[in-house]
Amino acid sequence: MPPHFLPKPARMGYLAVKRQMYTTYFDEYQKQFNEWQKQFSDWQKKFFDTLLESLPNVQGEVNPSEAFDQSLDFQAEIVKSFLEAQEKNNRMMLDAQKKFWEDYFERMRKKPAAASS
Repeated sequence: MPPHFLPKPARMGYLAVKRQMYTTYFDEYQKQFNEWQKQFSDWQKKFFDTLLESLPNVQGEVNPSEAFDQSLDFQAEIVKSFLEAQEKNNRMMLDAQKKFWEDYFERMRKKPAAASS
């Protein structure tokens, strides 16, 4: 039965269940996103620390060919890391959505059984 046909106390129970499902979904997403953000910040800090440490050493010899190869390697590593982060983020979002809908349908199936008892 749609929630707007239920008496007010039953409707409030339905809304509380729905609110809990959303809260659980967003809490888990926020936790995983914060972890990813921390890892990204740590990687960024390491990158800049390494870059700043190497700057005083550049004053001596500079081999353009070697510098170009190192630059390409570094760019490739950045792109690879970014794509891995995107892949993890997309997988995390899909998993969270899948879990949300599984929980939703499971709870909806249990509702009629509980009401008919």
